[in-house]
Amino acid sequence: HRPDGRGRWVTVGLGPRAGHTSEGVRRAAAEAIRAVKGKGARTLGFRLASFTSDSVSAADAARALTDGAILGGYDFLRYRSVAEPGVEDVSIHLGKEHGTDERRLAAEVAEEVGLAENVLWTREIGNLPADTATPQRLAEIATELGQDAGLKVTVFDEKALAKMGCGGLLAVGSGSVHPPRLIVIEYAGGSRRGRTVAIVGKGITFDSGGISIKPAARMADMKFDKSGAVAVLGILRGAARLKVAPRVIGVLCCAENLPSGSSYRPGDVVRT
Repeated sequence: HRPDGRGRWVTVGLGPRAGHTSEGVRRAAAEAIRAVKGKGARTLGFRLASFTSDSVSAADAARALTDGAILGGYDFLRYRSVAEPGVEDVSIHLGKEHGTDERRLAAEVAEEVGLAENVLWTREIGNLPADTATPQRLAEIATELGQDAGLKVTVFDEKALAKMGCGGLLAVGSGSVHPPRLIVIEYAGGSRRGRTVAIVGKGITFDSGGISIKPAARMADMKFDKSGAVAVLGILRGAARLKVAPRVIGVLCCAENLPSGSSYRPGDVVRT
């Protein structure tokens, strides 16, 4: 609805009913959010019964609508002085078909909101430019996360990496004024008998290609070469918030790959 109270319908396609999936619902919700952006709409409501089928339950549809609406409405706004107005409030209308399930569905939606918020937190870090998200800054973010979420965080600087024989990571970062960092994050697990899961993420905060420099086209997107490490940050944050059973260990290998007089060269012998 617009602020003046005038309402509009938004119609989104879900494809053939035979192939109806939760992923299709999620994408439809995201498309709906994007379709009304900049058109004056401040609220958007979804009729739950329109998104359920024999293959998609009410709970699955509610979760998918929540996830799609939140993630579809995301924009990286940190460096914008003026943001394009978008939808501020999203609701799911149960109707007579699902009105008796309100409490159960509300719990499903609340949990999905938490999961989607964790994704947004992760995206914000992933979108940071390389002059902000240096290896050292990623280490600081990990340390702050550890303090907030009760995680054990260990950061190995360039001196420690040299003692450990991590020649590969040191070589990649040798051309940058921002030295590499190896970050280990540990979540103890919600169960003493839970298994251990290890996740390793690539954290090249900017990958120019080094001496063998990459083409200029889309070079700015090379800040996203840290996305693997950022995803590990998000996973550990989510694990702590959800108190999952397994013990989770995340390793972030962070460096900036730039050409300079100190860069490693093709043909160099890198000792690891």
